[in-house]
Amino acid sequence: MVLTLNPEPTSDAGLDEEICISDSSHSITGSTSSNGTILWTSSGDGSFDATATDNPAYTTGSEMGSVTLTKTVSSAGSCADAVDFMILTLTPGLISDAGNGGDECDLDFVLSATLSIGTGTWTKTSGSGNAVFAPNANAPNATVTVDAYDTYQFTWTEINGICSDDSTITVNFYEQPLADAGSGGDECDLDFAFSATSSATAGAGNWSQTSGPGTATFTPGTVSPNAVVTVDVYGTYEFIWTEINGTCSDNSIITVNFYEQPVANAGPGGDECDLDFVLNATPSAGTGTWTKTAGPGIASFTPDEYDPQAIVTVTTYGTYEFIRTEVNDICADDISIAVNFYQQPVANAGPDQIPDFPREITMQAELTGSETGEWSVVSGSGDFEDIHLPMTRVSGLPAGENIFSWKVTNGVCTDIDEMKIIIDDLLIPSVITPNGDMKNDYFVVRGIDISKSVELTVFNRWSAEVYKNNMFQNNWDGRDHNGNELPADTYFYMIKLVDGRVLKGFVVIKR
Repeated sequence: MVLTLNPEPTSDAGLDEEICISDSSHSITGSTSSNGTILWTSSGDGSFDATATDNPAYTTGSEMGSVTLTKTVSSAGSCADAVDFMILTLTPGLISDAGNGGDECDLDFVLSATLSIGTGTWTKTSGSGNAVFAPNANAPNATVTVDAYDTYQFTWTEINGICSDDSTITVNFYEQPLADAGSGGDECDLDFAFSATSSATAGAGNWSQTSGPGTATFTPGTVSPNAVVTVDVYGTYEFIWTEINGTCSDNSIITVNFYEQPVANAGPGGDECDLDFVLNATPSAGTGTWTKTAGPGIASFTPDEYDPQAIVTVTTYGTYEFIRTEVNDICADDISIAVNFYQQPVANAGPDQIPDFPREITMQAELTGSETGEWSVVSGSGDFEDIHLPMTRVSGLPAGENIFSWKVTNGVCTDIDEMKIIIDDLLIPSVITPNGDMKNDYFVVRGIDISKSVELTVFNRWSAEVYKNNMFQNNWDGRDHNGNELPADTYFYMIKLVDGRVLKGFVVIKR
């Protein structure tokens, strides 16, 4: 006989294993065999690839639990099959959910992971600073605190047995800017200088207008903390200074009131010849007011002190200063004028005069207080000793009507009065009685100016010249050329005056 000896097959399926069901394919490891053909079978959901080997790839199904994997090695002869098995425990798989990252305006961020099964742990995977998790790193909603502003990555890792999964989020930590727009205020024009303070962040600031009746422009630009804003309409405006650092921002608001600067124009001052003066200010923006700032008396304004063209009335003559103040809220301007109030003088030149013998006349004008006076000739003529004295003497009065003006001045105020001096035409005597009794001893021609050259010639009744004087001074007393007394008789005279007139007549000498 022939005895055929066949090698006996052997089978070793390997050790039991635990895998995650999320691992869709798992390679069997540690399996060995000999002397036969290998066949793998499973007791549950799952399958092997077409070519069975000692270490085939097992494709898991969707069921969890334990799967028995059997390895059969068949001999080509009559030897019995070698069979071994292993148990594959399928553990549920994990899907880590770290939640959302984001932007934070401080150094704290609330994490928002979702825990499935097993345990989870937070770790910092990038970022320039240190990170601390509170209450601990295993809390899905832990608060992470870093010590330096930067961009960080945090990983949430979940572990369930041999299964694990992780996911990562990114968090940007920005320093929160603190906007300080400075102070607003009141402005007496259309420009205002800002005074914002930039916070110590990497962000940028920006000015913008939030309210106001007009349009605003910023110089040199809106990003300058100390920009100058210019508006085109007076009014109340609101401006906001906004600072931005990443997604973090802060703002600060100021209010600026733009008022038109008033320009005071009080008009002219002047001189007034009474106690009333009409003011003539030009109104400006806001409200104007008159006040007395200097002067000896009390001033009142009609209808009131606000009227630009008010009438001011003072109680005492003198020099006053009045100021016109224009106020537009906090903006003001003023200007002053001076007004001299003079008492109106009343000229009194004195009474008219008709002198008997006008060699010299004393005027009778009046002058009071601070007044000054001045004489002048209106018609006729006359020589004043001092034209500024009210009671000066005047001489050289011609015959007829002589009119003189007395002008009185007080500051710029004047008044004029006139008076007359009427000089009768020459009064020539027809009789003289030169007997030494001091009465009618001389041939006195009233009305002649003895200061001027007058010629007198006397003839007897036979036309013989008995007396002649080229500088007659109203001093002929009835004597001839030689100083002898002429006999009582009728004599004829011829008088030649300076103005060229020649007067002829007779005079009787009685002794």
